[in-house]
Amino acid sequence: MAGEIRALTFDDEPEIVELIKACVENKDKFLPFNLLPTSKNYENFFKIEVFPILFERDPAFGYIRGDKLIGIVLCSTKALKYYDMESRTAVGVIDMVHPKYRRQGISYLLRQSIAKDLKNRGIQKIILEFSQNNIASLGCADKIRSDLGIKKQLISKKFTYDL
Repeated sequence: MAGEIRALTFDDEPEIVELIKACVENKDKFLPFNLLPTSKNYENFFKIEVFPILFERDPAFGYIRGDKLIGIVLCSTKALKYYDMESRTAVGVIDMVHPKYRRQGISYLLRQSIAKDLKNRGIQKIILEFSQNNIASLGCADKIRSDLGIKKQLISKKFTYDL
């Protein structure tokens, strides 16, 4: 059964929080630290990471199959309001697909949709961040780069210190 991609709204909050829950319980890593599977973390991830993007009307898309939200992709353009940049840059792409529906190309479709939307908004550069051992995300980023004919550049590495 094929799905559809549509813009997310505040009405989608309960389903987005359920998707966050499924991904956190799967030990997916969205932040530079691991979230514990608690209601507090699901709600706060929505409030801190998702709500501002919806509020600012930045790009936010969901992949819907039947009446179920299976995946989301969101990105902030807020930095453009506060900084003068060499090129119009979007930072902080959040991409989640429910663990039961992975390896079906859903993330690719969502990321491709947000890249096209950002380009239509005049964005010239997107900064993506994901774990170096996330082979699926690395492959997806390369496929989008190839399909859209865009350049990719490694700009940073992050390290953690266990104290």
